Amino acid sequence: GGGAPAGRPSSGAARRAPGPSECRHALYLAARSIGECLGRAGIGAEGIDHLLAASSSTVASPSLEDFLAQALPFPRNLRRTPLGAHGATAGLARAADALRARPLDRALLVCLALRSFAFAPGVGGGADAIYAEHAAALLLGGDAAPGDALAQLVDSESVPAAQALAVAVPCSDGIRLASPSKLSGLCAQDAREGLERLLARRGLSRDELFALLVDPGMLAPAEAAEALGAGASDRELLARHAGRGCAMPMMLRDALVRAPRGAALLLASFGASLDCELVLLRA
Repeated sequence: GGGAPAGRPSSGAARRAPGPSECRHALYLAARSIGECLGRAGIGAEGIDHLLAASSSTVASPSLEDFLAQALPFPRNLRRTPLGAHGATAGLARAADALRARPLDRALLVCLALRSFAFAPGVGGGADAIYAEHAAALLLGGDAAPGDALAQLVDSESVPAAQALAVAVPCSDGIRLASPSKLSGLCAQDAREGLERLLARRGLSRDELFALLVDPGMLAPAEAAEALGAGASDRELLARHAGRGCAMPMMLRDALVRAPRGAALLLASFGASLDCELVLLRA
C-alpha cells in the first residue's frame, strides 16, 4: 500500500464542483500514492494489467483512471474501472472478481478523497468543518501472479439499498417516504443479513473475525456498529479503525501487519444510498 496526504487540511464553505486545478491536484495525489505503492513492491507501472480508481468526492470527465493511464507508463492495453464512494471495499471486491478470471494479472486500486469532511475543535469550544485530503493505493495479484501477498481475498457480498430507498409509509394524505431513522433501520437489517450470508458461505461465525473494519458512509460509527450487530469487542475495533473511503487501505494494511496468519478480517462500507459492500479476507 501507499498513501499520500495532501498536506494541511483547509477550511471550507459550501461545496462546489471541482475545477481544473482540483482535477490536477487529484491527479498529483493519486500518482504520488501509486509511486509509493509500486516502489515498495519493486514493480513498475508497466507491470500493471488493471487499474481501478475510486473517488468519494471528485468526478471528472475524462475520469481519474483515464488521466492516470496517460500520465504514467502503464501498458497501452491497461483495463480501467471507475468506482464510486464505496472506495477500497468495493474496489477489492471488483478487483477480486476480475483476478479470478485472469489469475496471472496484477491490479492496482487507487482511492482518492478531495474536500472530505472532517471536524476539529473551533474557537470558543465549537466545532469547525475542515476538508481532509488524501490518496491511497493497493497492489493486488491473482492467485498465479508472482510475488508474496499480505492477504487473500476470500469472498464478498453486495447488499443493495433498493428496499430502503423504495419503502413508503401510508398516511392520511396517501403515502410518504420513510424517515431517515426508518431507512437506517432497514439498512441495518439488510447489512446484518448480508453479513450472515457471507460468513455462512465460508463456515465462519462473527466471533472468529480478527478485525472488523468499517467505513460508515452516511451512518454514524455507532449506527454502523449496530447495523452489523457488532459486539463489544467489535465496537472497540470500530472506534479504533472507522474511517472514510480512502482511509480503508491504510487501516487494512495496519490490521494485516498485526493479524496472525490465517486470521479472518471483514471490511464493510456503507454507501450514500445506504447500500453496503462486504469483503472477507484472510491474512
